[in-house]
Amino acid sequence: MNHVHLEALATSFSTLARLHLTAPTPEILEELKTLYTQWPLQEEFTGKSTLPETITGLSEWNKSFENSEDAGDIADDLNLLYGRTATAKIAPYESVHRGQDGLVFDVQTLEVRDLYRELNLQAPNLNREPDDHIGLEFDFIAQVLTFWLTALDNNAPSDAERYRNAVVTFYKDHASLWIPTFLTEAHELADSLFIRGLLSISLGAVKELESGLMES
Repeated sequence: MNHVHLEALATSFSTLARLHLTAPTPEILEELKTLYTQWPLQEEFTGKSTLPETITGLSEWNKSFENSEDAGDIADDLNLLYGRTATAKIAPYESVHRGQDGLVFDVQTLEVRDLYRELNLQAPNLNREPDDHIGLEFDFIAQVLTFWLTALDNNAPSDAERYRNAVVTFYKDHASLWIPTFLTEAHELADSLFIRGLLSISLGAVKELESGLMES
């Protein structure tokens, strides 16, 4: 994975993590409206063909902005989808989808927490959100990709290899086993164009990550 692709992935996962955890405010929505065409995982920036999922997601965001979707309606959609104020249409936690009993804070939650600790990290919403929320898993990926990038910039190959291995392990043992299916199913359940776009762009980012890890 080259430096440009790695940086694009780190930036993308950082942004996606925040949007899965908290719906955009009117101010952030307005900012995204002016910046979304510069989404980093596009051919003009990475030199790699833009994935269909990313193209679909950016088109959905374009329609959302053209239709002037309201920030409050988008927040309501995310809340209903992930069950913050009611029963979730689809739970955003790995343990629910992979655990034997379909419960939050199952073994997968603790495994993800241990991976954070191994790299001296802590989930941003520790004790307020299970560590295996999709937004927090994206945040973990973003942070480790950033560490990998920094190690390369500092000519520290052993550190770079350590962080690369951490991302590979996390993707293989956790993210790949539930997130692609989750994003596809959630897309069918979302009502707003903005949230559908978020889910499509997220699936594109996950597929970009898998492709990049296979190349590196």
